[in-house]
Amino acid sequence: MKLLGYVDLPGMNAPTEIAVTTGFDQFQTALPGSGEFMGQSNSPLTDGAKRASFSGSGANANRYAKAGVAVVISKSEKKAAFIDLKPLFTYVNGVYFGSGPTEFTNLGQADNQWPYTFANKPQQTPTVISTVTLNQQVLVASRGDRKIQWVRFAADGNSGSVVREFRDQRMTDPVAVEDADNFASDNMVLSVADYTGKAISNYRYGAVVFANRGGSWSCQPPGGCPVQPTSGVNVEFGGSYAVEGRPFTVRTANVP
Repeated sequence: MKLLGYVDLPGMNAPTEIAVTTGFDQFQTALPGSGEFMGQSNSPLTDGAKRASFSGSGANANRYAKAGVAVVISKSEKKAAFIDLKPLFTYVNGVYFGSGPTEFTNLGQADNQWPYTFANKPQQTPTVISTVTLNQQVLVASRGDRKIQWVRFAADGNSGSVVREFRDQRMTDPVAVEDADNFASDNMVLSVADYTGKAISNYRYGAVVFANRGGSWSCQPPGGCPVQPTSGVNVEFGGSYAVEGRPFTVRTANVP
């Protein structure tokens, strides 16, 4: 392992988490036919012909990521910093698929050995796009009351109020709640860990919108498919998944 360098985060003093995406379909790295991954038949890159297949109009030119974004959050400061990874991708891809093995075979911990540090090759350093303040609302699993609450903090952060809540008789012991990721499609789904009930339950609290699908799909923007209320509350029960043990937390990211 080698530390390449650091990226300063303006306006953020206590970062707590990071997530990265390239927006690249990982199945593009699987070759047609037998479905093997590219590395099985297109390495080592010291082979000039194999290296050339990844550049220009080569057969593999569109089978690897060329850009990405990292998101760093600070829970205590309620901020998120967005970092452009394209400079790093551009430089590293240029070495692997362009300049040749004289660079990437010279491995070592020195600044001028591969992979190069940001100090040695500053043009590869990721850049901060923006730092934004997050909204002041959180989801809370109220175990004693067996309900899920949306709590919004006051502007000064010293108080808060419940702006929305719901309970369902199927939730016997809610101990954790997680809001699902949204990407090309909006789904507005939260998942609840039911400790005593030994289950993970899903609830939809907003319209489903298939924004990136053609007109032949249902749930088209802007309205999408509205919620079917549960017990008079505008939240729709989406089913439960029984687990062997007692779940105490839940994570709904596609790739945690």
